[in-house]
Amino acid sequence: MCNFATDFEFFYARNDMKYAIIAAGKGSRLTNEGMNTPKPLVKVGSEHLIDRLIRIFMRHDAEQIVVICNEESPTVEQHLRSIQKAGLHRTDGKTVTLTLVVKSTPSSMHSLYELSPYLTGEPFIATTVDTIFDENYFTDFLRAFKVTEGALMGVTDYIDDERPLYVTCDDNHHVTAFLDVPGSAYVSAGIYGLPSSSLKILRQCVEQGESRMRNFQRALIKAGLYMKAYPMGKVFDIDHTTDLKKAEAFIRAPRFVAVYRENPDGNKLRTADEKLLREVSMELSRRGYEATSASVLNQPVVSLSALPYPLVWLNMSRQPSQLHRLAQMEQVGHLVINSAQAVLRNSRHHTDSLMREHHIPTAPQHGDKGYWVKATSPKDPDRSLVEFFLSEAEADKRIEAIANQGWKLVKQAHIIGTVVKFYGIGHTFFRWYYADEVGKATPHNDHTPPSAARTPFSEEGLQQSAQKLAFMSGLDIYGGDAIIDLQGQFHIIDFNDWPSFSPCQKEAAVTIAHLITSRLTGSTIQKKTP
Repeated sequence: MCNFATDFEFFYARNDMKYAIIAAGKGSRLTNEGMNTPKPLVKVGSEHLIDRLIRIFMRHDAEQIVVICNEESPTVEQHLRSIQKAGLHRTDGKTVTLTLVVKSTPSSMHSLYELSPYLTGEPFIATTVDTIFDENYFTDFLRAFKVTEGALMGVTDYIDDERPLYVTCDDNHHVTAFLDVPGSAYVSAGIYGLPSSSLKILRQCVEQGESRMRNFQRALIKAGLYMKAYPMGKVFDIDHTTDLKKAEAFIRAPRFVAVYRENPDGNKLRTADEKLLREVSMELSRRGYEATSASVLNQPVVSLSALPYPLVWLNMSRQPSQLHRLAQMEQVGHLVINSAQAVLRNSRHHTDSLMREHHIPTAPQHGDKGYWVKATSPKDPDRSLVEFFLSEAEADKRIEAIANQGWKLVKQAHIIGTVVKFYGIGHTFFRWYYADEVGKATPHNDHTPPSAARTPFSEEGLQQSAQKLAFMSGLDIYGGDAIIDLQGQFHIIDFNDWPSFSPCQKEAAVTIAHLITSRLTGSTIQKKTP
């Protein structure tokens, strides 16, 4: 299902796709409510429904787009002919063929049948023209379809239709039935990923006098076609003028995009990140925002900044290439938390220098208990080096050996004491834990007296120092480690952006959501209309 817990990407595969758009309906319900514009040319946001689908398909590997419109809507035909004449060109330079069929049909199933001669030979995706969905979800639908051997049916748990088609599935989302009466949490979203073999079944349905798309879908199950349901979040059908208002609010609502940290070997860490972002997503939804997601940013900034809805980036990435793109996002008005520009600045060396310059307690540079050398690769910020040496001479020798390779280095004298981990969000949230208690999730933010084995220290001082460092670093969401020495003095020895808040995720998620929504208040990014 499409949420923060899934490994989402702006994913663009190299193999091209065929798309079919069914736009032959008459839109009688809209007409009865006083709207004289043919449904394909109705605008949601700043785009005609038909143009929106064409744009989305162009961004998702379209090789050919085939459209059917009815004979009673000459303005739709004229509009599409003008697009044909101008030509369709993808950002990679490839030309996309737009094929138009003009014919009135009795049902969507018959419309698809009229398009079928152009869809043979390879899998294709078909949609009805009035389907409004989140483009991030469609990216992942396409990704899933390209590795599915059978059919993939888009479904939604947002039920706001007069005659919904309920889709029942097993625990693995294999479709077992299509029902006219409630029997499932999902209904059809009007988005169909189909193999070319399905066209034979479509032809049989037409020859047997079947009508309606749902009967074709039932025939696919009866024929034994492997079929899975793919949840696509909230999806709208534009049947009434009230649907337009809902869709407008949906499109204009911000999308919260998770950019995960790059840590291919850290499955445990990735799981913790995903759990945190899922909690944030749920909290944002409770506050009335559209919380959707994606993951790895590998799309050109220009096209991202032109998306029809605003993006809020929840950025865990530390890769320079990702961060530079996100920094450009900030410059065109997107909200990025933590700021990509701040993350780019905050290397270990920079943070260590800040603490020493502003008298924030940290490990001394000289001592008699050994030394730690900490370094970050100049090419891969997730590649770290942390080594211990008994003497300062050994530490300096190691530093000299790798400094010439461009590694940013920090040398810290070893401190005998107890490690504590802390987590913070701005000046409103701070929790700390003894490192050996993190799994037990026992917070010590309430001045709970430490056990006899623990050395007392200034909890308030640690909080003030961590918050001061976060402010100077430009980080809203932060965490780190500190050593409590035998005299009860704390020393911050590590400081990071976007921890996973493993021992206090639910509580942290509420504060993160509040931080985001407070930043959005008064900006051009608006809350969705209930």
